[in-house]
Amino acid sequence: MIPRLIGALLLSLLCAGSALAHNLDEYQQAAVISIHPDEVHISLRLVPGVAVLPGLLKGMDPNSDGVLSEAEQHAYVARLLSDLSLRIDGAPVSLQVRSAYFPAISLMREGLAEIRLELAGQAPAGGENRTLVFENRHLRNVSDYLANVLVPSDEGLEILSQRRNESQSFYELRYRQPGGYKRMRTALYWGRR
Repeated sequence: MIPRLIGALLLSLLCAGSALAHNLDEYQQAAVISIHPDEVHISLRLVPGVAVLPGLLKGMDPNSDGVLSEAEQHAYVARLLSDLSLRIDGAPVSLQVRSAYFPAISLMREGLAEIRLELAGQAPAGGENRTLVFENRHLRNVSDYLANVLVPSDEGLEILSQRRNESQSFYELRYRQPGGYKRMRTALYWGRR
């Protein structure tokens, strides 16, 4: 009994270790999507492998001074956003940057850091059964993608199904939003007396 328990424990540790590692020759881009009645949040975790970092830095740090200035960070985020697509019920959703974190280049060279972005977009009006499609086309030739959704914090939202392509650069989520979502219009009504 004890040898089986020890064997199972060792196997689980080996599997956990390989799940935490990422390939040195890939740019891992993990998207975690959070749906809300009126908006969508996307947390992006970008982990450059040390073997692909020199090529990435040519685009991130064009003056090659070893520091990512605020202007260079903004330019890189703009390029990244142009490679992302979010649609709900076929309607495009514009993504806004809520926060961005860029580590020091020296830490990325050692494989000890990641870029983190928090994005948000306003959900369009729609019915009860909704379809969200997220696509990531950023640096396809060196990237490894992951995409998933969090369990909604709003009890009214219900996840129905998820579908991904093999690379996970395409992610489709079907969910139910009881009563749908009608965007409120700001209007001023003057009552008659």
